[in-house]
Amino acid sequence: MEYKRGFENSEPEEFSRMMREPHILIDVRTVEEYEEEHILNAINIPLDELADFIETLREQCRDKAVLVYCATGARSAAACDMLYRSGYIYLYNLLGGIKAWKRVYRI
Repeated sequence: MEYKRGFENSEPEEFSRMMREPHILIDVRTVEEYEEEHILNAINIPLDELADFIETLREQCRDKAVLVYCATGARSAAACDMLYRSGYIYLYNLLGGIKAWKRVYRI
């Protein structure tokens, strides 16, 4: 699959399709929110800690889509913007966050 450069808002169905390709899935909600529920195989990096992981994640994200979500899509959009400004190029924000995901898929 050819990824789009930059960051793109994706509906749950498109986000799910992206999860079939090489990717890294990041949940930028708080630890407490993540522990309550999360999408399978997501790693939790709260938005307020993301800047500390920019360089650490870079090697893991090489040539992979970076899929980012939060509760409603606002924090994950901010995370995608931060990652994009830091040189990440294949970024996908879950539009509507985990709330939209749960309307379509089970957790």
